[in-house]
Amino acid sequence: PARRPWLTLLTIAAAAAAVLLISRWPAPSQWSVADSSAFVLARVDGREFTPDETSRLAAALHPRSIIEVEGGSLDLVLDQRLALSVAAGGALTLMAIPEPEVLADLWLTLERGSLAIVTGPGFPGSSLRIQTPDTEVRIVGTRFAVDIIAGQGTCVCCSEGSVSVFEAPLAA
Repeated sequence: PARRPWLTLLTIAAAAAAVLLISRWPAPSQWSVADSSAFVLARVDGREFTPDETSRLAAALHPRSIIEVEGGSLDLVLDQRLALSVAAGGALTLMAIPEPEVLADLWLTLERGSLAIVTGPGFPGSSLRIQTPDTEVRIVGTRFAVDIIAGQGTCVCCSEGSVSVFEAPLAA
């Protein structure tokens, strides 16, 4: 039997709407908030999150997100690649976070405060850049911490593996 023209148009419109919805559906976050987190308040791009809202906080993280922590520390895990802890008073920007198994730099900018990082089993083959106002740290796989000491500069402490520390941030 012949279809009515309006039914064909309706079918095409419904298919187009489904494709548009799927293409704009937010991808699940690669980030999770570790149970070890003990922060009082965390901000992601200015939005405030309490310790009871860790799922929403993790879902809000994306490249270029700015993370600020008040009280305690915020411990985050990026799939199997790394775990990081931002201490109270810290401000961190997730400059570039490639998809898993994409061999591109993970790039973070620490504006103030302290950041501790441990690379995980999914990290080999990746690299990590951390820029501070006066230093750049490049990592291929290790356990380390970066502290910005107001009025003095940046301190990098490596407890396992090795890191490269540059006097000034390198060009992107």
